[in-house]
Amino acid sequence: MKQLPKWTRPDAYAGSDWHGWMVAPVSRHRESDILTMSNWTVCTDAIESMACHDPALSGDWTDPYTGEECGPYHIVRERHCLVGWVEWVAIHPDAAVLIQYAMEVTEALEAYPVLDEDHFSESEYAAAFEAFEVEAEDFRERLTERLPDVAARLESMSVEDLWTLYMDAPLDEHYTSDNGGTYVRIDWAVDAIKADTIESTFTPIN
Repeated sequence: MKQLPKWTRPDAYAGSDWHGWMVAPVSRHRESDILTMSNWTVCTDAIESMACHDPALSGDWTDPYTGEECGPYHIVRERHCLVGWVEWVAIHPDAAVLIQYAMEVTEALEAYPVLDEDHFSESEYAAAFEAFEVEAEDFRERLTERLPDVAARLESMSVEDLWTLYMDAPLDEHYTSDNGGTYVRIDWAVDAIKADTIESTFTPIN
């Protein structure tokens, strides 16, 4: 039967010691992609909820190595020379409920890389909107240049309206994500959007 790994001291390590603690199967760093961040949030939110509400995790806890007062788990943040910082979850070896959950997460991730499809989809959508906000005015200007007859309606649109227009464009993919970030394709959308779509959907503000 598989077991949750125990913490081992890395080479060239200058952080705190976590001897005897177990390591949860999620971590993140400053450059983590959306999927990694989504899995981290889903897992750590569940652990926090369990620690707050499960009677088995109440009471006093002591560090298995130092004997100092501690909790049943800790979010550990450490500096990193390449990505600025990293975070991981240390689980107390006596926190059986958390260890069981972490093992379930391990098995789930081995079978499929997404812990919660809805959370991941919402996270990706939010990241796409943030990417679009940066390009919204360029999107407006390029549409105005291509469709001058609806310039007044385009000018009256908020960023949220422009996002709706963008997402309604007949594209195979409206955004994509990889390790470098999330990307929107306003160039494709500008070519695909028709003037009558803007006229029938959006009314200028008087």
